[in-house]
Amino acid sequence: MIPAVLIESNNFRSVAPLISDDETFTDILERKLAGGNTEELSNFVIYEDDKVTIHFKNDEWPFLDSGLDFDGGGTNLVFDINDGTNGYSNVLLVNDPTLEIKYQLKAFALVSIYLSENQIQLLNLKTKLNELKKLVPVFLEHGVYDFTMLTDKKLEEITTFNPSVFNTRTRLEGLNALYDVIPWLPYSIHYSKLKAAMYSSGWREPDQHAVIPLRIYFDLMNWGKERVRYYKGLSSEIEYAVEKLLLFEEEELQRAIMLIRNGERALQIGKETKGSKKFTRELQVNGVELVDYGKNSRWMDIFEKVDYKVSIGSDRAALFNVTIDGKSYGRVELKDLLRDITGTCGFMCLQLSGMRVDELYGAHIDFGAQKLTLSDSKRNSKKEIIYLLTTRQSKITVGTQTKKDTFVTTEVGYDAFNVLTSVFRGFHKRYKSKDKRRMWAGFRSCQSVKPCTKSTIANLVNCVVRDLSNVSLTLTADDIAYLNISDPAKELEQGDEFPVTPHTLRRSLAYYLVGYELCSFPALKQQFSHLSIAMTRWYARNSSHFPKIYEVVNKERVEQLADIYVRIYSKLANGERVAGGKGKLAAKEISRQGKSYFKDGANKNLLSREYWIEQLKNDVKHLHVIAPSMVCTNKLCSMRINIDLTECVDCEFDFIEDVAFAETSRMDAMRNLHLLYEQNDLNHSSLSKLVMTIRAAEKIMDDLNFEYDPYILSTELSEMLIQAVDNTEGL
Repeated sequence: MIPAVLIESNNFRSVAPLISDDETFTDILERKLAGGNTEELSNFVIYEDDKVTIHFKNDEWPFLDSGLDFDGGGTNLVFDINDGTNGYSNVLLVNDPTLEIKYQLKAFALVSIYLSENQIQLLNLKTKLNELKKLVPVFLEHGVYDFTMLTDKKLEEITTFNPSVFNTRTRLEGLNALYDVIPWLPYSIHYSKLKAAMYSSGWREPDQHAVIPLRIYFDLMNWGKERVRYYKGLSSEIEYAVEKLLLFEEEELQRAIMLIRNGERALQIGKETKGSKKFTRELQVNGVELVDYGKNSRWMDIFEKVDYKVSIGSDRAALFNVTIDGKSYGRVELKDLLRDITGTCGFMCLQLSGMRVDELYGAHIDFGAQKLTLSDSKRNSKKEIIYLLTTRQSKITVGTQTKKDTFVTTEVGYDAFNVLTSVFRGFHKRYKSKDKRRMWAGFRSCQSVKPCTKSTIANLVNCVVRDLSNVSLTLTADDIAYLNISDPAKELEQGDEFPVTPHTLRRSLAYYLVGYELCSFPALKQQFSHLSIAMTRWYARNSSHFPKIYEVVNKERVEQLADIYVRIYSKLANGERVAGGKGKLAAKEISRQGKSYFKDGANKNLLSREYWIEQLKNDVKHLHVIAPSMVCTNKLCSMRINIDLTECVDCEFDFIEDVAFAETSRMDAMRNLHLLYEQNDLNHSSLSKLVMTIRAAEKIMDDLNFEYDPYILSTELSEMLIQAVDNTEGL
C-alpha cells in the first residue's frame, strides 16, 4: 500500500492513500462500508506511512505516531468503551454489548475523516467520539445496543428516567455529529437532529471563567488603549517593514535554493534537523539528487510538498534592517515586535467587543473592522458613528440584518483591528486561493507564508498580558473582594497571579457591562451570540453587586432616563409626532390646550431635566427602553426581552419616537413570511402572527407620518388568513 499523501493535515479528506489510477482509497472505503462485511473491514488498512499502519480493527488509531505534520490538531482516536455493565447486571447478554457500537463509532470516524463534506480536525472528532462514548452506558441500560435503535421516542424515554443525561450542551454534539454524516454512514439513523432548547432544563452550570478583578481589567484596558494609539500612528511604517521582510525572505530563499542545487552550500547550516532529514528522505525515495544543477523539475515539487524551511546564515541575516519610529530593527527584532503588536491589538479587539478567539480568527482582512455613520433624518447635523468588528466577509450597510457575526466595539477596538491589517496585509496578498479568507499568519518563518492557527492568537494575547503590559496580575485584598462577589467559589487567594485569558475577557465584559447598566440582557445576548437569555444572565451573574460603584452608576442611569423624558416632551412641544398610546394621548392633550400647555402650572416642569431626575429618583415615574426609540413607562412591563409590536402599538404606557425598530420588524416579518411559504412551512398560526406584526409596524409608520408601500397579501395567503381567523373565532 502506497503511503498516504499529506496535502493539508487539518483537512483529513486530503490524506487518503492513493491506491491506483483507476480506484482511489475513498472508492474502496465506500465499497467496503456499503458491503457491511465486518470481518473483511476488520483487517482493512485505514492509514499507512513509514511510521505506522492503522487497521480498522484497532481500538486505538495512533495518528500522533504517524508521519503527519499536525498544526495543533493532532491526536489519537481511542474506541475502548466503558460499558458500565455493573449498572445493569440483571440483564443477561450473551455477546459483548459494545461490539456493534464500537464498529459504528469506527465507521463514524472513518466517514468523518475521509468521506464527509464537512471539514473536521482530529481533536474535534475525538471530542465528539468521547461524547458518544459517555452516552453508551445509559443507552445499554435502556436496551439500546446500537445507534440504529435510537428514535426520538426512545431519547424522550431515556431523558425521562435520566434527566441529567444531557446535562451539558456538549452531550448533544456527539449525536448531532452522527446525524450530520447520515449520507455516508453504512447504518441508519432514526432520530431527528437534537436542539439544545429541548434539554436546557437539564443543563448544569459549566465551570466558567472568573471575572477579571476591576483594577486589573481597567489597567489592562488603559495600557491597551495607549499602545493601540501608538501603533496606529506607525501603521504605514509597520506595513512597509513587513513587506520589506517578506521580500528579503523570498530573495534569500531563492538564493539558497540555487546554491544548494549547485552544490555551493549545505542543505542545512549546522546540525541536521527533522525538516532537513525529511526533505533528504523524500528526494531519495523519488530518485532525485540534492545537487541536480537545476535540471530536475521534481526537485522544487518535493521542496514545496515537504514545506522545507531553508536556514539563513547570520552573515546574510545581518543584511536586513528597517526603521520604525526612528528605531532600527533586524530580522529577529522585527518579528518580536510584530508578535507584540499582534498580541496587543488582538487583546484589545477581544476586550472591547466580547468576541471569541475563533470569531476574531475568522475575520476578513478587508471587512473585519467597519463603521456605520447614522444621522437623524430631520437633523442631518447630528451624526453618530457605530464601530463594528465582524466575521462577515462583506460590507455592512445601514439596514443590514446581522446576527452572530457582528460585534459593536469602540473606536479603539476599530483602530486595533486596522493596525492588525497593517501587520498582515503583506502576508495576505501572498496567500494562495484556499487561504485568501484568512488574515492571520505566523512569524517564525516567512519563506512560505501560511495562516497560523487560532491557538497562536490566544498564545500571543496571553504573552503580551503577562510579559508586556506591566500590569500587576498579583491579586490584592480588593481584588479578592471583587472575585468573591463575581465568583465566590473560585479558589484564588491574595498574592496569586490572576490567569487572564481571551475567554476571561469575554466573561468580564458581560459582567461589567451589565454591572454598570451600560447594556441590557437582550442587547448582551445578541452581542455574545448566546443561545438563550438565561445563558446571558448566568454569564453576567452577580454583576449587580457593585457596592462602591452602583450608586454612581445609578445616578448616571437616572440622568440618562431623564434626558429621554425631556427629549420626548420637547418633540411634542415642537409639534413633532410621537407614536405609542401614551405618545398619542400626550399629543392630543397638548394640541387641545395649544402653546400655553408648557407655560403654566406643573406642565412647564415636563421640559425640565431636574424635574424628571427627581421623579425617577423617588420612584414616582418609571422608564425603560424596550427597543431603539421605543420606551415604556409601566413598572410591571415584562416586554424587555422579546418585543411584540402588536402589544406596543397602542399601549397606554408607550412612547415611540422613531420608525427604525418598526421598519426593521416589518422587513423581518415580510421576509420570514415568504421564506416559510416557499419552504411550505407556513401554517395558520405563524401567518396570523407575522401579518399582525406587519400591520402593527405599518400603524406606527402611519402615526409617525412615515412614507412606505403597504404590504399586500397574495390571494392565496389572504384566503389562508381568513381561514385562520375563522378557526380562531370557532374556538
